[in-house]
Amino acid sequence: MGERLHGVEIVVDAPRRSLQPQQYMKVLTETRLALQEVDKAALPGRLPRLEWVIEDISVNGVHRAVIVPQRIPVKRTVLTVTGTTVGLVRGVESLRQKAEIPPLFSVATVGRLPAMATIGDQIRAVHIRATDDDKVATVDEAAVEHAKRATQVGRRTFGSVEGRLEVLSRSRAGIRVLVVNERTRRAVTVRAADDAREQLRVAWGERVRVAGELVRNPAGQPIRLDMTEMRVLPELKRVSAWDILGVAPDYTGDLTTEEFIRHARRG
Repeated sequence: MGERLHGVEIVVDAPRRSLQPQQYMKVLTETRLALQEVDKAALPGRLPRLEWVIEDISVNGVHRAVIVPQRIPVKRTVLTVTGTTVGLVRGVESLRQKAEIPPLFSVATVGRLPAMATIGDQIRAVHIRATDDDKVATVDEAAVEHAKRATQVGRRTFGSVEGRLEVLSRSRAGIRVLVVNERTRRAVTVRAADDAREQLRVAWGERVRVAGELVRNPAGQPIRLDMTEMRVLPELKRVSAWDILGVAPDYTGDLTTEEFIRHARRG
């Protein structure tokens, strides 16, 4: 048996002799970039990132490709890889059902679906499957339409977002970062002025609260924030079972722990 792959399989549904090479490569490129973004949302912070490469391409009547990590870094486990690949597939399937940003997705990731597949005469659909799972998600007309609606501006208010600061980049429009909510695993794009660059660089990988003009989509989800202020938050203390042992000593009444559990199971 060969080595088990931990990646995604992409199948482009297109009529024979109609798919242009640049369209096929566009699908693969957008999928690779989406995997990078989902990985950062799934595991925010200072962890080694995965480099995604093409493992296999087949064109014998089926436009199929497999994208896998070039290697899995020492500080990463296979579970962290499958969390990314399965997260991408689940996010695509979620967008096929409703116009909301899925967990592990940012506005940029959602926007890759329309860029990936211009559904029409040349591409009927794009099917994506994690190689560790049988679930197949489909980018079709419904998914593309929902992706467009999920990234539209619904309303603007002054507000704030909390999460882990990720992905620092700079362009002519200014500085952009992602703030990944550690509970919902959704990422909000934050735009900042150039003079905030050092403040953001120092806070990279930290928990932060960022305030400013907050843009929400029609579903009410925060999708973008223009920063006016930011502060670093303390790390959340992880609570173990030993930490809460004895906090409610009389909760079971006169019953022992074993008797209480048996009683609870019987209803």
